[in-house]
Amino acid sequence: MDSYDPPLQSGISAPRSTGNGTWYPVSDNAFHLAYTHLVATLFCQIVALFFISARVYTRAFPVWRFAADDYIICFAFACMSIAIGLWYRANFWAWGHHHPPFRHVSEITYTSKLGMIALPFWGWATGLVKISIGVMLLRFQQNRRLRGLTWAMIALNIALILLVGVVSLFSCVPYAANWDMQKTLKGSKCWGRAANRAIIYTPAVCNTLTDVVFSLMPLTFLRKIRRPTGEKVVIGGLMALGLIASAFSLSKVIVNGKLDVTKDRSASFLLLALLSALEVQTALIAACAPTLRSATQRFLRRIGLGQCHQDSTPPPYAVGSSTFRDTKVGHSGIRELDRVHYGRLNSPYNDSGSALGDDARYEQDPTTGRIVCTTELKIHSSHSNVRSQWESHEGWIMEDQWKARGGIGVAR
Repeated sequence: MDSYDPPLQSGISAPRSTGNGTWYPVSDNAFHLAYTHLVATLFCQIVALFFISARVYTRAFPVWRFAADDYIICFAFACMSIAIGLWYRANFWAWGHHHPPFRHVSEITYTSKLGMIALPFWGWATGLVKISIGVMLLRFQQNRRLRGLTWAMIALNIALILLVGVVSLFSCVPYAANWDMQKTLKGSKCWGRAANRAIIYTPAVCNTLTDVVFSLMPLTFLRKIRRPTGEKVVIGGLMALGLIASAFSLSKVIVNGKLDVTKDRSASFLLLALLSALEVQTALIAACAPTLRSATQRFLRRIGLGQCHQDSTPPPYAVGSSTFRDTKVGHSGIRELDRVHYGRLNSPYNDSGSALGDDARYEQDPTTGRIVCTTELKIHSSHSNVRSQWESHEGWIMEDQWKARGGIGVAR
């Protein structure tokens, strides 16, 4: 490895030496970027905390419905919070609209230390957010090629975690040489300029590619879900929020490309830290937003702003004579469900399904490839000792149950 000065060290020019040590000037641009970092990241962190808390609550109550993507996104939020906290402390010198004309070398060393420690946590958070989205999409996507593409994106983000979260820890040996501005560590070695540029551009390409693929992926299965067109558009738009994160990632590439010609490199590194923080925060918000659509609808209905009288329950079905032929297998083994018409019954169970969110009701059956739904199955006994009310229980209406029952059920 070649000897190479840490980037933050070379980003500060025109120092002033006094009896108290070396002082570096603070430009107006650098001060405003540091202050913007404090305000913007604090606001986005509060929004991200609200979204992740709402997601955890809707998954945990009234029934525990945590899946793999929920655990992954929670771990990503923890890593993101650590990185944001370290960057926030590094820029806290700009709080209060007080523009210091100079900063001591010890303060800048401490700032560089916090920034470099935050970098691996940022890599873990960014990769885990994208992996969480990929795992969620795998629950719905049944096309073999598109599932393969989704797995490829997940593998790409695992590589991103290994690169930024693990390999970057060896950018300097020892790692403290990254912020050793006064050259107190003897015999330290760091990567060359080309390796440092590679570890900057590679995550940007990975994040942009993943954001674009995952934002377009829902278009392949939204058409199969029996929901109003407006709701499909809303879901697709929420999933496309990840493109905002890719915009921040591309902006980082542009800023990095101008580092060699800029006159205020300290401001450029502050801008890179700001873009990195906003990138992971907006990505996490975009990952949580689609899961809260049904909860938002229920909240609007409670306060009187939603459509309370519209019954969005799909029509009931029973076993019919039509069949679905699997062209790959060459035989028909799946029964389609025909519509069943009956009068609306006054039962306390008619509206009980509204407590379940739409995001939890719909899944795609990996065997049949069709969209299935969690619901309450209501059975009326035809025996002589018929009860006065309907018996109800929750469960998945599976294909073999329909064949074995041969009666009438309600699939919602």
